[in-house]
Amino acid sequence: MKNHKIHPDKETILLVPQKYLGSKGLILFISLMGMFIPLSIDLYLPAMPAMTDYFDTTATMVNLTLIAFYFFFAIGVIIFGPFSDKYGRKAILILCLIFYTAGSIASALSASILQLILFRVFQSLGAGGIMAISTAMIKDCFSGKLKSKVLAIVQAMGY
Repeated sequence: MKNHKIHPDKETILLVPQKYLGSKGLILFISLMGMFIPLSIDLYLPAMPAMTDYFDTTATMVNLTLIAFYFFFAIGVIIFGPFSDKYGRKAILILCLIFYTAGSIASALSASILQLILFRVFQSLGAGGIMAISTAMIKDCFSGKLKSKVLAIVQAMGY
């Protein structure tokens, strides 16, 4: 444990000192990132029946927006997790936040079901990367039993 730094709030040991957030702020930040997936699904599901009329399409096409989201979410985890290991967490996290935000805004402004499917793909790629990086940040910043506790807290808040 020679690389551990004791943070000023003295109740947690951080592997990487956090100048601005501190340990509690870091846990909150990681938890907020973990909430992107439930936010993207739980706010979306109630509107799905009305989308068939709005987009003048079938229920199958509307369901494809959800299937595409989950499929490309998994792809985002697979792609951006290793990229964040190679190129650094911050740059890839910012890229994923841009994908997620742009995809979310574009989804809200979609004029057709095909546009919605495409924009949900961008949203889900970003969400997958955010999820992979938030989990990696826990591994990077905490150790031992504390890492397990933080992971449990973050997953409980995000799911």
